Amino acid sequence: MDNPQITFRPHLLALSLALPAVAFSAFATAETPASADVHSSEAASTLTASALNTKVMNGEPASSVANDLLPWQAAIMSEEVYGGYYSGCGAVIISDYWAVTAAHCLESYAQLGNTLIAGTTYIPNSTGEANTVDDKFKFNIVEKIKHPGFNGIYDLDDDIGLIKVDRPLSSVAKPIKLATPDEQALANQDFVNTWTPTAATNGNVIASGWGNTEPDFLPLMN
Repeated sequence: MDNPQITFRPHLLALSLALPAVAFSAFATAETPASADVHSSEAASTLTASALNTKVMNGEPASSVANDLLPWQAAIMSEEVYGGYYSGCGAVIISDYWAVTAAHCLESYAQLGNTLIAGTTYIPNSTGEANTVDDKFKFNIVEKIKHPGFNGIYDLDDDIGLIKVDRPLSSVAKPIKLATPDEQALANQDFVNTWTPTAATNGNVIASGWGNTEPDFLPLMN
């Protein structure tokens, strides 16, 4: 997909905290039109904790929801072995020089480069030419920090990391608003009051990133 997508999911803090992981493996693998954009969709009301996995499906173009909806959305550029360039992991800008992503995106096996793309919703993934975006949207990654508790790709605990770039991201993008201590306390309490491991909940979060909107397998419907 050339443009980021947003997907709305029922009150899943686990999913929202895993948002950077949405980038590397969260979107299913199948071709979408080159004109695809950021997507949003309402998740099934029966989604439960046992249904959680690392893939996020469906969505709608973010640009169709609102202009400048995701000014904090970024992507780490990936260079494939056969020469194509794509948006690899997603990232969320949190300050002038820092963005948050998934810790597994910072491992050597992720095979991502040291370029962060920010400030644009268009990345030519369908042609493998992510490297052709305007230089003003490309930032050199100068530091990577993984959560010390992260143990590997098969364990999603503490799968979070930080990346620092070489110049201010504010030249083309904006940081996401972080919760204040009071706001976080209210969110934590709401989570405690509504979340159960075997039932749906009634809140919503937004997952966003570049990826594909259809699976590469035939789904079985009961």
